[in-house]
Amino acid sequence: MHDPVRKAVRQVWRDGELRAGTRLIPEETAIALTYNGGTAAVMMGTPRDLRDFAIGFSLSEGIVQSRDEILSLDVVELDDGIELRMWLAPATAGLINERRRHVAGLPGARNSAGPSCRREDSYAGARGGRERRTICS
Repeated sequence: MHDPVRKAVRQVWRDGELRAGTRLIPEETAIALTYNGGTAAVMMGTPRDLRDFAIGFSLSEGIVQSRDEILSLDVVELDDGIELRMWLAPATAGLINERRRHVAGLPGARNSAGPSCRREDSYAGARGGRERRTICS
């Protein structure tokens, strides 16, 4: 994997004079998180610490309750991005498949077969309760 941070030459005007130097620029790429062959999310990100990102996303989204439920995690470089390919324990796999059936469509997407849908999360105060719902129009 290439280094996702590149150096760029820059010039800056400071204290009445032109100064040259370099600046570090992070690069972003599309990162797809897949579970048991199905894509759950695609987002832009800097391709560093991808295993930690995949595990953290899986835990925070409630896809798994423990990292032990992720049986395998492969980082697959593709022409148009990176896939974080995970295979889940059988009990967890059944839950992710059921979750996929309940999603009415991609956020903001419109297709000929149905309405435009988006997912909304709302948080209930400091206790961290979360309600997730899909809204279609």
